[in-house]
Amino acid sequence: MELLWRIAAVALLCVLTGAAVKRGALEYGYLIGLAAAVVILLALSGPAGEVVAVVRVIGERGGLSRELAAPVFKVVGIAIVTRMTAEYCRDAKETAVAAAVEIGGVCLSLAAVMPLLGAVLSMFGELS
Repeated sequence: MELLWRIAAVALLCVLTGAAVKRGALEYGYLIGLAAAVVILLALSGPAGEVVAVVRVIGERGGLSRELAAPVFKVVGIAIVTRMTAEYCRDAKETAVAAAVEIGGVCLSLAAVMPLLGAVLSMFGELS
C-alpha cells in the first residue's frame, strides 16, 4: 500500500508540474510525463519480479515448462510497453503514430505466442 501512495504522489506531482510547464514549453511538459512513467514503472519492478517468481514456482510444481510460460510473460511486457507508448503518443496528439504502435504490439504479441500455439497443436497431434 505504501508503494501505491508513492506512485500516486509521483504521478500527481508530475501531472501538476507538467501542466504548469506545458503552458510555456510544451516539449518539457511531455518530458516530465515521460520521466514520471519511467520512475513509476521502475518502482513496480520489485513487485513485478515477485509475481514472476511465484508464477515460476507454480509452473515448476505443475510441470509447466519455461518454454510454454515465456510467451505469456513476453505478451504481458509487450502489452505494457505498447499501452504506455500509444497513450504517450495520443497525449502528444499523434494518433496515427499511436495506432501504428498498437498494430506493432499486436503483431509482436502474435509472434511471441507462436511457439505456444505450436506446442498446443503438437499436443493435439499426440492425442489423436
